[in-house]
Amino acid sequence: MLTGLLTKSEGTASVFEKDLFNQMKDVRSFLGVCPQHEIHFDQLTPEEHIRFFHAMKGGDPATREKEVQEILADVGVVPDKDKMSK
Repeated sequence: MLTGLLTKSEGTASVFEKDLFNQMKDVRSFLGVCPQHEIHFDQLTPEEHIRFFHAMKGGDPATREKEVQEILADVGVVPDKDKMSK
């Protein structure tokens, strides 16, 4: 809930005076998520993973595709960008 992945049931929480439930876009600019388990979803491609995390982090939709393509190139997976992770 604190990362915005789950909807809250009740209560409040804040970080640096930002409401985690009503100001999540602002919160995502300084709060990250570091999963402790496998972070790849078997049924997503590398390109879909990057789009997913871009959206979760509150990335600008206007620059998403450019940023996705840059990241794919940076990590060297352009030839495999459409293959399933599994």
